[in-house]
Amino acid sequence: ALDVYPKEPPENTRFTESENCLVTPHLGASTTEAQVDVAVEAAQIIIDAIKGKGVRNALNTLSTLGAVPPIVTRYCELARRIGTLAGTIALGHIKDVQIQYRGTIAEMAVEPVTLSFAIGLLQRHFEMPLNMVNVGVLAKERGISIDETRNPKAKDVAASFSAKIVTDKITRTVTGSVFGETQLRIIEIDDFDVEISPQGPVLVIFNDDKPGVIGAVGTACGKHNINICTMGVGQKAAQEKAILAVSLDKEPDAGVVEELN
Repeated sequence: ALDVYPKEPPENTRFTESENCLVTPHLGASTTEAQVDVAVEAAQIIIDAIKGKGVRNALNTLSTLGAVPPIVTRYCELARRIGTLAGTIALGHIKDVQIQYRGTIAEMAVEPVTLSFAIGLLQRHFEMPLNMVNVGVLAKERGISIDETRNPKAKDVAASFSAKIVTDKITRTVTGSVFGETQLRIIEIDDFDVEISPQGPVLVIFNDDKPGVIGAVGTACGKHNINICTMGVGQKAAQEKAILAVSLDKEPDAGVVEELN
Protein backbone atom coordinates (compact mmCIF):
# COMPACT_ATOMS: atom_id res chain seq x y z
CA ALA A 1 0.00 0.00 0.00
CA LEU A 2 1.37 3.39 -1.00
CA ASP A 3 0.34 6.83 0.17
CA VAL A 4 1.87 9.65 -1.87
CA TYR A 5 5.13 10.20 -3.69
CA PRO A 6 7.79 12.66 -2.44
CA LYS A 7 7.47 14.42 -5.78
CA GLU A 8 4.23 14.60 -7.73
CA PRO A 9 3.57 13.71 -10.40
CA PRO A 10 6.05 10.86 -9.94
CA GLU A 11 8.96 10.56 -12.32
CA ASN A 12 8.94 6.76 -12.04
CA THR A 13 5.54 5.30 -13.03
CA ARG A 14 6.31 1.60 -12.66
CA PHE A 15 4.06 1.31 -9.61
CA THR A 16 1.09 3.01 -11.21
CA GLU A 17 1.43 0.88 -14.33
CA SER A 18 1.55 -2.39 -12.38
CA GLU A 19 -1.59 -4.54 -12.43
CA ASN A 20 -0.95 -5.39 -8.77
CA CYS A 21 -1.20 -1.75 -7.70
CA LEU A 22 -4.53 -0.03 -7.05
CA VAL A 23 -4.25 3.66 -7.84
CA THR A 24 -6.56 6.20 -6.20
CA PRO A 25 -6.70 10.00 -6.52
CA HIS A 26 -4.49 12.03 -4.22
CA LEU A 27 -6.61 13.36 -1.36
CA GLY A 28 -4.76 16.64 -1.32
CA ALA A 29 -4.54 16.72 2.47
CA SER A 30 -1.65 19.14 2.55
CA THR A 31 -2.91 21.14 5.55
CA THR A 32 -3.32 20.09 9.16
CA GLU A 33 -7.05 20.79 9.02
CA ALA A 34 -7.49 18.64 5.93
CA GLN A 35 -5.52 15.77 7.45
CA VAL A 36 -7.68 15.89 10.60
CA ASP A 37 -10.88 15.88 8.55
CA VAL A 38 -9.68 12.92 6.49
CA ALA A 39 -8.73 10.98 9.64
CA VAL A 40 -12.10 11.68 11.27
CA GLU A 41 -13.97 10.64 8.12
CA ALA A 42 -11.98 7.40 7.86
CA ALA A 43 -12.70 6.60 11.51
CA GLN A 44 -16.41 7.27 11.02
CA ILE A 45 -16.50 4.97 7.98
CA ILE A 46 -15.01 2.16 10.09
CA ILE A 47 -17.49 2.79 12.92
CA ASP A 48 -20.42 2.73 10.49
CA ALA A 49 -19.20 -0.53 8.96
CA ILE A 50 -18.89 -2.19 12.37
CA LYS A 51 -22.42 -1.06 13.26
CA GLY A 52 -23.77 -2.53 10.03
CA LYS A 53 -24.58 0.83 8.45
CA GLY A 54 -22.81 -0.02 5.22
CA VAL A 55 -19.28 0.37 3.90
CA ARG A 56 -18.31 3.48 1.97
CA ASN A 57 -15.35 4.05 -0.34
CA ALA A 58 -13.87 0.57 0.15
CA LEU A 59 -11.17 -0.76 -2.16
CA ASN A 60 -11.05 -4.38 -1.02
CA THR A 61 -14.64 -5.23 -0.13
CA LEU A 62 -18.20 -4.39 -1.12
CA SER A 63 -19.06 -0.71 -0.90
CA THR A 64 -22.64 -0.01 0.09
CA LEU A 65 -24.15 3.44 0.05
CA GLY A 66 -26.43 4.07 3.00
CA ALA A 67 -27.66 1.57 5.54
CA VAL A 68 -28.08 -2.09 4.68
CA PRO A 69 -31.83 -2.92 4.77
CA PRO A 70 -32.72 -4.73 8.02
CA ILE A 71 -34.10 -7.73 6.13
CA VAL A 72 -30.77 -8.14 4.29
CA THR A 73 -28.95 -7.97 7.62
CA ARG A 74 -31.18 -10.75 8.97
CA TYR A 75 -30.54 -12.86 5.88
CA CYS A 76 -26.80 -12.32 6.40
CA GLU A 77 -27.12 -13.87 9.85
CA LEU A 78 -29.33 -16.68 8.54
CA ALA A 79 -26.90 -17.43 5.70
CA ARG A 80 -23.93 -17.50 8.09
CA ARG A 81 -25.70 -20.03 10.32
CA ILE A 82 -26.77 -22.12 7.34
CA GLY A 83 -23.16 -22.09 6.14
CA THR A 84 -21.96 -23.31 9.54
CA LEU A 85 -24.55 -26.10 9.58
CA ALA A 86 -23.99 -27.14 5.97
CA GLY A 87 -20.23 -27.19 6.43
CA THR A 88 -20.64 -29.53 9.39
CA ILE A 89 -23.03 -32.07 7.86
CA ALA A 90 -21.45 -32.04 4.38
CA LEU A 91 -18.44 -34.22 5.13
CA GLY A 92 -15.57 -34.42 2.67
CA HIS A 93 -13.75 -32.08 0.33
CA ILE A 94 -15.98 -29.35 -1.10
CA LYS A 95 -16.25 -29.60 -4.89
CA ASP A 96 -19.19 -27.35 -5.72
CA VAL A 97 -21.35 -24.78 -3.93
CA GLN A 98 -24.64 -23.46 -5.29
CA ILE A 99 -26.87 -20.93 -3.59
CA GLN A 100 -30.28 -19.71 -4.64
CA TYR A 101 -32.32 -16.69 -3.65
CA ARG A 102 -36.07 -16.98 -4.12
CA GLY A 103 -38.84 -14.45 -3.74
CA THR A 104 -38.42 -10.88 -2.56
CA ILE A 105 -34.87 -11.33 -1.26
CA ALA A 106 -33.77 -12.16 -4.82
CA GLU A 107 -34.54 -8.58 -5.85
CA MET A 108 -32.20 -7.04 -3.29
CA ALA A 109 -28.44 -6.49 -3.12
CA VAL A 110 -27.48 -9.85 -1.63
CA GLU A 111 -23.71 -9.84 -2.04
CA PRO A 112 -23.24 -9.46 1.75
CA VAL A 113 -25.54 -12.45 2.26
CA THR A 114 -23.44 -14.64 -0.04
CA LEU A 115 -20.25 -13.60 1.73
CA SER A 116 -21.83 -14.26 5.14
CA PHE A 117 -22.71 -17.77 4.00
CA ALA A 118 -19.12 -18.33 2.85
CA ILE A 119 -17.85 -17.20 6.25
CA GLY A 120 -20.05 -19.73 8.02
CA LEU A 121 -19.17 -22.50 5.59
CA LEU A 122 -15.39 -22.06 5.75
CA GLN A 123 -14.66 -20.68 9.23
CA ARG A 124 -13.99 -24.09 10.80
CA HIS A 125 -11.14 -24.62 8.31
CA PHE A 126 -9.24 -21.53 9.50
CA GLU A 127 -7.85 -20.42 12.84
CA MET A 128 -8.03 -16.73 11.94
CA PRO A 129 -11.42 -14.98 11.85
CA LEU A 130 -12.98 -14.76 8.41
CA ASN A 131 -14.69 -11.61 7.24
CA MET A 132 -16.16 -10.09 4.09
CA VAL A 133 -12.73 -8.87 3.01
CA ASN A 134 -10.73 -12.09 3.19
CA VAL A 135 -13.29 -14.87 2.73
CA GLY A 136 -13.51 -14.52 -1.05
CA VAL A 137 -9.75 -14.70 -1.48
CA LEU A 138 -9.39 -17.66 0.88
CA ALA A 139 -12.21 -19.53 -0.86
CA LYS A 140 -10.48 -19.10 -4.22
CA GLU A 141 -7.22 -20.34 -2.74
CA ARG A 142 -9.05 -23.55 -1.80
CA GLY A 143 -10.53 -23.83 -5.27
CA ILE A 144 -14.05 -23.10 -4.03
CA SER A 145 -16.37 -20.97 -6.13
CA ILE A 146 -19.96 -20.16 -5.23
CA ASP A 147 -22.53 -20.16 -8.01
CA GLU A 148 -25.47 -17.87 -7.35
CA THR A 149 -28.93 -17.90 -8.93
CA ARG A 150 -31.99 -15.77 -8.28
CA ASN A 151 -35.68 -16.42 -8.78
CA PRO A 152 -37.67 -13.36 -7.70
CA LYS A 153 -40.89 -14.75 -9.18
CA ALA A 154 -41.00 -17.88 -7.02
CA LYS A 155 -44.57 -18.48 -5.85
CA ASP A 156 -44.04 -21.32 -3.38
CA VAL A 157 -42.36 -19.09 -0.79
CA ALA A 158 -42.30 -15.36 -0.02
CA ALA A 159 -38.51 -15.37 0.30
CA SER A 160 -35.82 -17.95 0.99
CA PHE A 161 -32.09 -18.66 0.89
CA SER A 162 -30.93 -22.13 -0.16
CA ALA A 163 -27.44 -23.63 -0.25
CA LYS A 164 -26.37 -26.86 -1.95
CA ILE A 165 -22.92 -28.23 -1.09
CA VAL A 166 -21.41 -31.03 -3.14
CA THR A 167 -18.38 -32.83 -1.71
CA ASP A 168 -16.43 -35.88 -2.78
CA LYS A 169 -18.54 -37.90 -0.31
CA ILE A 170 -22.05 -36.45 -0.17
CA THR A 171 -24.44 -33.71 -1.27
CA ARG A 172 -26.31 -31.60 1.27
CA THR A 173 -28.96 -28.90 0.81
CA VAL A 174 -30.18 -26.49 3.48
CA THR A 175 -32.90 -23.89 2.99
CA GLY A 176 -33.92 -21.09 5.32
CA SER A 177 -36.17 -18.08 5.50
CA VAL A 178 -36.84 -15.05 7.68
CA PHE A 179 -40.34 -14.96 9.13
CA GLY A 180 -41.91 -11.66 10.12
CA GLU A 181 -38.73 -9.80 9.03
CA THR A 182 -36.83 -10.88 12.16
CA GLN A 183 -37.27 -14.59 12.96
CA LEU A 184 -34.65 -16.90 11.46
CA ARG A 185 -35.86 -20.31 10.39
CA ILE A 186 -34.38 -23.36 8.72
CA ILE A 187 -37.25 -24.85 6.73
CA GLU A 188 -35.72 -27.69 4.74
CA ILE A 189 -32.72 -30.03 4.93
CA ASP A 190 -32.04 -32.51 2.13
CA ASP A 191 -35.66 -32.35 0.90
CA PHE A 192 -36.98 -33.02 4.41
CA ASP A 193 -39.55 -30.41 5.45
CA VAL A 194 -38.35 -29.42 8.91
CA GLU A 195 -38.63 -26.13 10.77
CA ILE A 196 -36.30 -24.99 13.54
CA SER A 197 -34.87 -21.74 14.82
CA PRO A 198 -31.08 -21.97 14.30
CA GLN A 199 -30.13 -20.42 17.62
CA GLY A 200 -27.05 -21.83 19.30
CA PRO A 201 -25.60 -25.22 18.30
CA VAL A 202 -27.80 -27.21 15.92
CA LEU A 203 -27.86 -31.00 16.04
CA VAL A 204 -29.10 -32.88 12.95
CA ILE A 205 -29.82 -36.61 13.03
CA PHE A 206 -30.70 -38.65 9.94
CA ASN A 207 -32.36 -41.90 11.01
CA ASP A 208 -34.69 -44.72 10.02
CA ASP A 209 -38.33 -43.72 10.44
CA LYS A 210 -38.96 -45.68 13.64
CA PRO A 211 -40.45 -44.74 17.03
CA GLY A 212 -38.22 -43.79 19.95
CA VAL A 213 -35.65 -41.48 18.35
CA ILE A 214 -37.06 -38.25 19.77
CA GLY A 215 -37.26 -39.74 23.25
CA ALA A 216 -33.73 -41.13 23.08
CA VAL A 217 -32.28 -37.79 21.98
CA GLY A 218 -34.18 -35.93 24.68
CA THR A 219 -33.02 -38.38 27.33
CA ALA A 220 -29.38 -38.17 26.24
CA CYS A 221 -29.42 -34.38 26.22
CA GLY A 222 -31.15 -34.23 29.59
CA LYS A 223 -28.64 -36.63 31.14
CA HIS A 224 -25.83 -34.28 30.16
CA ASN A 225 -27.71 -31.14 31.25
CA ILE A 226 -28.20 -29.92 27.68
CA ASN A 227 -31.45 -28.07 27.07
CA ILE A 228 -33.31 -28.41 23.76
CA CYS A 229 -34.42 -24.95 22.62
CA THR A 230 -36.31 -25.81 19.44
CA MET A 231 -37.03 -29.07 17.64
CA GLY A 232 -38.16 -30.02 14.16
CA VAL A 233 -38.88 -33.42 12.64
CA GLY A 234 -39.51 -34.54 9.09
CA GLN A 235 -39.99 -37.81 7.29
CA LYS A 236 -39.98 -39.47 3.90
CA ALA A 237 -42.52 -42.19 4.57
CA ALA A 238 -42.04 -43.97 1.25
CA GLN A 239 -38.31 -44.36 1.96
CA GLU A 240 -38.80 -45.01 5.69
CA LYS A 241 -36.32 -42.23 6.45
CA ALA A 242 -36.63 -39.38 8.92
CA ILE A 243 -34.75 -36.38 10.22
CA LEU A 244 -34.57 -34.80 13.65
CA ALA A 245 -33.11 -31.30 14.00
CA VAL A 246 -32.75 -29.56 17.36
CA SER A 247 -31.14 -26.34 18.53
CA LEU A 248 -29.40 -26.59 21.89
CA ASP A 249 -28.38 -24.16 24.62
CA LYS A 250 -24.80 -25.45 24.58
CA GLU A 251 -22.62 -27.52 22.29
CA PRO A 252 -22.51 -31.25 23.06
CA ASP A 253 -19.05 -32.68 23.56
CA ALA A 254 -17.63 -35.60 21.60
CA GLY A 255 -18.88 -38.09 24.18
CA VAL A 256 -22.48 -36.94 23.84
CA VAL A 257 -22.29 -37.02 20.05
CA GLU A 258 -20.89 -40.55 20.16
CA GLU A 259 -23.69 -41.60 22.50
CA LEU A 260 -26.28 -40.18 20.11
CA ASN A 261 -24.65 -41.97 17.18
